[in-house]
Amino acid sequence: MGIDTITRSLQVQQLNQDIIAENLANAGSSVDANGYLVHSLQEFNTASGSPIIINNGVQNFAIGTGPQVSQITRYRSLYLDGQIQQQSSVVGNDEILNSVLNQVNSIINSSATSTLSSALNNFAAAWQALGAAPVAPATDATNRQAVVAAGTAFADMARSQYSQLQTLEVNMDGQVTQTIGNINQLLQQLASINYQLNNSQGSNPNDLLDARDYALDQLSRLINIQTTFGNNGTANVFLGGLDLVNSYGAGSLTTNANNSHNPNLVSVSYQGPANPNSLMYYTPSTGPGVSAVTQVVDVTNMITGGNLAGELTARDVVLESYKDQVDQIATSVMNLTNTIHVSGFAADGTTSGLFFFVGTGGEDISVNAALINNTNLLAQSSTGTVNGVASPLPANKQIAQFLGNLPALLANNFAGSPSTVWSGVGALVNPNNPMATENFANTPAGAGSVTIDGVVINYNANTDSIAQLLQNINNNVPNVDAVFDYTNQQFFIFSNDPVQIQNGAGLPSFTGFTNIQNILVSSLKLNNSFAYTNPQINQNQALNSYNNTTAFRITPSTSGSFTINGTVVYSPVYVSAAIQPWTSKTTINAMSNQIFNAVPAVTAELWTDVSQTLPTFFGGNTNINAFTMTSSSPMEVVDTTGNFSVFTGLNANMPVNDLANSILANITNDVSNQQSVTTTAEDSLTQLNNAQDSLAGVATTSSGAGSVGVPLATIQEQAMQSLNVYNASLQVLNIMNEMLSDLIDIVGGSSSSTTFQTSQSSTS
Repeated sequence: MGIDTITRSLQVQQLNQDIIAENLANAGSSVDANGYLVHSLQEFNTASGSPIIINNGVQNFAIGTGPQVSQITRYRSLYLDGQIQQQSSVVGNDEILNSVLNQVNSIINSSATSTLSSALNNFAAAWQALGAAPVAPATDATNRQAVVAAGTAFADMARSQYSQLQTLEVNMDGQVTQTIGNINQLLQQLASINYQLNNSQGSNPNDLLDARDYALDQLSRLINIQTTFGNNGTANVFLGGLDLVNSYGAGSLTTNANNSHNPNLVSVSYQGPANPNSLMYYTPSTGPGVSAVTQVVDVTNMITGGNLAGELTARDVVLESYKDQVDQIATSVMNLTNTIHVSGFAADGTTSGLFFFVGTGGEDISVNAALINNTNLLAQSSTGTVNGVASPLPANKQIAQFLGNLPALLANNFAGSPSTVWSGVGALVNPNNPMATENFANTPAGAGSVTIDGVVINYNANTDSIAQLLQNINNNVPNVDAVFDYTNQQFFIFSNDPVQIQNGAGLPSFTGFTNIQNILVSSLKLNNSFAYTNPQINQNQALNSYNNTTAFRITPSTSGSFTINGTVVYSPVYVSAAIQPWTSKTTINAMSNQIFNAVPAVTAELWTDVSQTLPTFFGGNTNINAFTMTSSSPMEVVDTTGNFSVFTGLNANMPVNDLANSILANITNDVSNQQSVTTTAEDSLTQLNNAQDSLAGVATTSSGAGSVGVPLATIQEQAMQSLNVYNASLQVLNIMNEMLSDLIDIVGGSSSSTTFQTSQSSTS
């Protein structure tokens, strides 16, 4: 019995030596490149073996049988593992956003001279130089070429930035698919580990538990998960309330085409493990299999952490937002330039009738090829000869001067304009003839007046022409540029401030015969960006519809409220059937009706074909969705909550240059804030990893400041102590062997004793 007891001690110490040897073997590979613990230090816990009970006829005696191993445990903390996994999801999300924002910054803010703001200012400066030059066409040739060159530089830069951002968006969509593949591999790996843990009774499962925890660390870096553990250490992994891994096996994520944002992009679906209501299962012999029942759930909105959340946010929010900002700048510059330019007269004194820019916005904006080939067609003056009738006013450089003020003009709220089509009938209106000689549906009075921003403008239809009326407005009303588009028979009044127009004497009124209205025109094309022929907005469909026929450039908020001119249209809380919060289940048609009911003077609608209503807008192309609001007075839309003004495109009521500068401020702030958030998250994860490594990892540097983990010297000392105990036990065994041999000699008989040699050694 004594020999048996000592033998057990030797066996225990031998196991301890094996465990310590394994710990030492992991010294150079205890953590991976991200600081995650790969191998945990282990220790064994001993207990006394069951005693032998002997009865001598009087009482029982308990004789010890020596030590035995109760279990082998890992040093690592499950609590820290949970914290590491939560923080890993944060870091995984942030590192993607940080990378993407830095790429965006390199595209739109690479240098002070390579921005849309600088290109816009150069374009305006070229117009200013043309407007200040002498009228003679020969003298203007160089300045006209400079205008076309500056316009080409702006268009090229806008188109290039838009294209690069769109390429990033497409690449990020591919990265989503790749990340989903990596997630599925880890889910299958965890299912395999679960199976092995369930069938590892009697063996040391710590290597499997390490593999399980490491897989969970990697998985949480890719996607937000919740985890629970079974009796054998098996992992149950959830996304929200859905099983990703359970006792049946592994589920999977797949891509689908239900993306309401853009049908060219993917959303994420879930297929559950193989219980009676789901899909994937795992067996060690056959690997993944397919059950007869399939359940697919779109889980895109449930993905809030990890690389996958960062990729979805970068693709659908960050990149789309900056694409929209580039598009807003390009579209606003194009619309304003075209509307003013087409109203002017070229150097030869005839109406230009040309758009300066062609295209639909940032995606395809370019300078009209006719102007590139012949700069003499560039409009400069607001006066000229139409149908042989010369303007009663001297030639001027007013169009060039107006466009020199382009950066200060409003992006999308042309206060007091644009007007609807002139309501004349019969022959086209000649802007150089007295107004009384024209055939209008609403003939202006012989004499009348209008007050614009407090300035009274008098006119006489019998003697004044449209050209004289516009000159009277432009010369006397500060900060207002008024033009008449002869080709499309439209009045436009531009200002970088809201314009108040009040009818004075004369019937019909000024706004009656000019048909000028205050119109907010969306600076966003609400259909998708890849092509204006992509799915259109359905104004009778819920804003959150997954139907492919409905798509928004900006995803609407879940709910929200806003005011128009101080009038509550949608309240933050339910007030009545007429005034209540809008939600993502509200339709645009319902919103339009609500606006009309709350503010009767305002009409809101979705224009599904802008070119039919405003031919000069969006390059004259068709099938473009824009949200508009029309009122008899200037309008102000303010979001109380939610993003109504953002996703309708009515939020950019600022000078074009402010719009161009804001994108630079936005990216600078976004990069700085995201870098700060990312650094903080990474530091927190490092601290958590260090805490776990300090408990269960092996330090790869000498002890002291900066070292993480149990020092090698400590583990070597443990090995030496265990070896000393082993050698001491071996010596005791030799003594007991000699005593047994002597006892045999005393009682008689022969013995053949064996000497147990102690083996003194050291570890290195």
